[in-house]
Amino acid sequence: MIAPKPKIVSIVGLTASGKSALGILLATEFNGEIISADSRQVYRGLDLGSGKVTKEEQALVPHHLLDVAEPGSRFDVFLFQQMSYKIIDDILKRGKVPIIVGGTGLYSRSIVEGYRFAARFSNEVRGSYVFGTPPDSDGEHPKNPRYNVLQICLLPPKEVIRPLVEKRNDIRLEQGMIKETEDLIKRGVSKDWLRALGLEYFWNVEYIEGKITMDEYREQLLTKVMQFAKRQRTWFKKEKNTHFLTEPEKYLSESQRFVRNFLSDKCCPCLDCGKETIHTDYYMLKHDLWKSAVPDAVPMTAEARKNLPHSDGNFLCLDCLEKRLGRELAKQDFLSVPFVSDLDKSKGFEPSRKF
Repeated sequence: MIAPKPKIVSIVGLTASGKSALGILLATEFNGEIISADSRQVYRGLDLGSGKVTKEEQALVPHHLLDVAEPGSRFDVFLFQQMSYKIIDDILKRGKVPIIVGGTGLYSRSIVEGYRFAARFSNEVRGSYVFGTPPDSDGEHPKNPRYNVLQICLLPPKEVIRPLVEKRNDIRLEQGMIKETEDLIKRGVSKDWLRALGLEYFWNVEYIEGKITMDEYREQLLTKVMQFAKRQRTWFKKEKNTHFLTEPEKYLSESQRFVRNFLSDKCCPCLDCGKETIHTDYYMLKHDLWKSAVPDAVPMTAEARKNLPHSDGNFLCLDCLEKRLGRELAKQDFLSVPFVSDLDKSKGFEPSRKF
């Protein structure tokens, strides 16, 4: 029998969408520890400009891969992956839940999909990675995912993100973001290196050198961060086997439900075919279709979810759901895009299905 892969959680999404706060809440509830997946937060002294969680927030739950590199040094996805693997395995050995949190999509994806690197990029060819095996006919590099991952992606609409970014910029300026950059320069950190980080640090240097006014600074920073958020949205929409959440007021309740179901090893036989499956609630099927498929069942209560398995008749595999409905399910039949993660097939779980 193939041993099941260890379970980890990944929270990704747009800048200013609330990933860090959600990660802390989930880590607190589910005995987790956080691995930061942010390419700038690894550097010591880059706190306000990178949006690093405060010391008080770090004290709530353990955080990893913050302040692990000196400013000006090179830190890349290869190093992130290698360090993360060691940290994740240690967290798992201690019986806790590893939770990846961050907006650097390449970093999180290197763990979730298990990128295979043969070597780091060279100094001469920055941004070029050497994969362990050649790409297939579709240009895809073979991957070796080590973990069974539940991934949640926060994708609020633009009209929600923009005022959050504006408010965040104002708060960081009041807290001393410009002075933070001035102090880094006084310590000998290269202005060119800071500029290369982009966004806050680029425009901080421009303002410090007197090239722009504060009004121009605010305007440029807001514009560039919103452009960055647009690029993030494009990237994260391509993520596979991911729960996409778009309503901030539902982030916590939906995430709690996803994580609770994901971490539970308890399941029940499908009511119709007997195959081991998960609770129908997890599929996020629209209510009218769900009631049509399971007319006598009632929605699970929060208390019932904590005490799975239970015999309320709600356990149906996707194939049997479709048989009951008399048709194939489609994406529009669900409240959010459903998936069953890469669960251990030896336990009878269904493999992932795309809609």
